[in-house]
Amino acid sequence: MNDDEQVGTTTYKPDWQRKPTADQMARYYPERAQKAEIGGAATIRCMVGSGGRLNSCVAVKETPEGYDFGKAAVRLSAEFEMTPPPPDLVDKKEVTIPITFAVPPSRPFLPPIDMAQFGAGLLVLVIVVGGLLGLIRVVQADRRVDI
Repeated sequence: MNDDEQVGTTTYKPDWQRKPTADQMARYYPERAQKAEIGGAATIRCMVGSGGRLNSCVAVKETPEGYDFGKAAVRLSAEFEMTPPPPDLVDKKEVTIPITFAVPPSRPFLPPIDMAQFGAGLLVLVIVVGGLLGLIRVVQADRRVDI
């Protein structure tokens, strides 16, 4: 199949709607390769599904071998989106995608923030600080009391 696919009367040329950001590339970077500060590449082959999402991706090449760049590229495919194919070509149009991984800059690992937990923690902090401020006002207003 070539890039311009004609099936019956339908022509489809896949194009990018969304590609991974640098942060997403770093998130999927193989751990062993990052520790060794080794860059690499992989080529994946996928089917373009409805909505332009990639399905059934498999790694067909990776360099250097043994650092899981192929597996990382397959996981990274969730971040890609292409122009949606016409209904008669959904999951029938195959694309080949080369991906190059550059060693991400070293930085401390920061776990993702759970916004619900963050909000609850912030609420507790506001209540505690509010209570302390109220206590300070009471003590300042009634300094004549012996304790």
